[in-house]
Amino acid sequence: MTTKQPATKPTDSSTSADPSSLTVEELQKQRYLLEGQILRDVRIAVDEFRQRTGRCPRAINIDMVSTTAIGDEYSTWEAIDVVVDVGLRRG
Repeated sequence: MTTKQPATKPTDSSTSADPSSLTVEELQKQRYLLEGQILRDVRIAVDEFRQRTGRCPRAINIDMVSTTAIGDEYSTWEAIDVVVDVGLRRG
């Protein structure tokens, strides 16, 4: 059984650094921070799901789509869909 969750836009209002001024090391550090944030959020959501249902997802897929406009200096991507694969049997 798979369930789909509609994507929502983040409401973070913090200012971002000028991408052209980031070094490779700074970009890598920001990537690690993003991965950690996503992992924490997924672990919380999976734990809450497990508490409610007694089951855990086998897989979680996040689909992204390019939102880059002609003339944009950098490519942009947005999460558009999440698919969670959950088995119907326990164990």
